[in-house]
Amino acid sequence: MQQPRLPSVTFGLPISVRGPSEARKPSAAKSALLAQHFDLAIVDLHLPDMEGIDLIAELRDESMTRTLPVIVITAAATTGKEAESLRVLHLADWLQKPIDPQRLLRSIHAAIDGPKRGRARVLHVEDDVP
Repeated sequence: MQQPRLPSVTFGLPISVRGPSEARKPSAAKSALLAQHFDLAIVDLHLPDMEGIDLIAELRDESMTRTLPVIVITAAATTGKEAESLRVLHLADWLQKPIDPQRLLRSIHAAIDGPKRGRARVLHVEDDVP
């Protein structure tokens, strides 16, 4: 059975995303990340039912996702608390909206050790997608 095709959000970047590419709820994101391999997760901080930081902390407690590169995206300015979270949760990057597409692309490449020959599996956890 073929999985439904979910919309892909790439911020206008030349990124090829395959598989389930988007999750709107933390529970769906966690299930997807524990069920299959992803090269990277891009997580919004403000999600329904749970904050993105709490989701990332839970992922760090799981052996399958402990070392998964995570880029955080938020509309809020970074505070000292968030900067500490960046260090403690071993986040790949912390980006503030509006997203600079080239900065995001550099962050993705750095997180997955450069451009992949094939398509990277990226899970985008965001509830503001139309």
